Amino acid sequence: MKRLLKSPALWLLAAMIFSVYLRLGDPSLKPDRVPDTQGYLELAATTSWTDALSSYRTLGYPLFLRLTVGSSADLAPLPLLHLLIYLAAVLALGWAMGRFTGRSWLALAGALPLLASRPLGALLNRIQSDMLAVSLSLATVALLLAFATAPRNKAFAVALAAALFATYQVRPAYLFLIVLVPLAGPVLRLCLERDFRPSHLRSLRRWSLGLVALALGPWLLFCSLRWVTVGQFGLVSFGGYNLIGLSASMLDEDLVAELPVAQQPLARAILDKRSADGLKPFHPKALTRKWYSQFNDNVWQRAMPPLEKRLGSRDDNAPAINAELTALSKSILLRRPGLYRKWILDGFVFGASGSFDDAWNVYLGLALLLSLPILLLPKTVEEKPVWPALLGIGFVAALFLAGSLGLIVLVEVPFRRYLSTIAVLVPSVLAMILFEVIRISRLRIPGLLDSGGNTPEEIPG
Repeated sequence: MKRLLKSPALWLLAAMIFSVYLRLGDPSLKPDRVPDTQGYLELAATTSWTDALSSYRTLGYPLFLRLTVGSSADLAPLPLLHLLIYLAAVLALGWAMGRFTGRSWLALAGALPLLASRPLGALLNRIQSDMLAVSLSLATVALLLAFATAPRNKAFAVALAAALFATYQVRPAYLFLIVLVPLAGPVLRLCLERDFRPSHLRSLRRWSLGLVALALGPWLLFCSLRWVTVGQFGLVSFGGYNLIGLSASMLDEDLVAELPVAQQPLARAILDKRSADGLKPFHPKALTRKWYSQFNDNVWQRAMPPLEKRLGSRDDNAPAINAELTALSKSILLRRPGLYRKWILDGFVFGASGSFDDAWNVYLGLALLLSLPILLLPKTVEEKPVWPALLGIGFVAALFLAGSLGLIVLVEVPFRRYLSTIAVLVPSVLAMILFEVIRISRLRIPGLLDSGGNTPEEIPG
């Protein structure tokens, strides 16, 4: 029994069960229908492959709805399913972090903050793709860590490719993982193996090229399928909707006159509607966040009505509408690159500061800062630190944050809903570093050495 109680996996499972128990009967498990919900339900009910590929929604979440609630109008099971899938992803990530660091208690420290993360509070009961997507993104990271520890394991490779594909099929905002996986993979292996011999680096280069194929191949195949089926190369017919939300704010009389003649009627209609609403164009000295509230109306109230009047409903003709919105947006941004750079830089700063507005990050960061002086104390025994492994996991967390936020600000507004997920790995990294500092403190400060008579090597990590 004592041996069982010393198992980190048991404590993680107990924490997960307690997490579920706390939410039973809680409002967070009551489904919340949001504006996006109906679109997902409609796509889940479609029986036409062409209609599905033509939709402005990706296929992942509608397929999830079809497999779970089917044609039923009862959405009550979904928040609990969201939670259980998320907990399974946390369990997988905890296992992978333990495998990567070689320290099961350290992995437990990294997994526990995820049981009280911002996505659980902000997204759990919303019937849209966000919660399922963040769970799949954690599973993708877990499989990347596992694959780095066993680079010849074909099962890990196939599972990683499948998890990555499923993640951006559920939510296209996770397309950045296609870049993260081949960038982070070699770094993780170098942190783990610390072998810089030329022969090993050549082998690592070949493995990295395999990661590129693993990450990029399924995306290219799917985009090619859409190109053959609906005549549009891309993951989904929605990029133009996002871009017009930000680019429409840059329209003024001079810019409309600079645009290609074929695009001027739509640009004129949008500008006239903005002017009628009393809105001014975005300019170099603007406080960017004041324009964020205009984003949704630029799409749905100003750009869509004239297009739907001419081309038909977006439900029936999403690819054509998306193509026109994309072409107009690109023309605007190419003619106002300075404004676009300002939008990106200001959005990145705003989003990064907002993503760290989290109790876990504040308290763990403060505790870590206060404990760092311990590392200045002299060593008394062999400590066997795991800093290289922690550096690798920290690199993944930093890439995850930068890639996620970077993709957001390129095409839309860093809304709070999006910011709840981009730093999801940061508390885990902070907790693991703090745990390692505390472990080292027990070795360097005699009064904190294990009172149970354990030797320093027996102190858990």
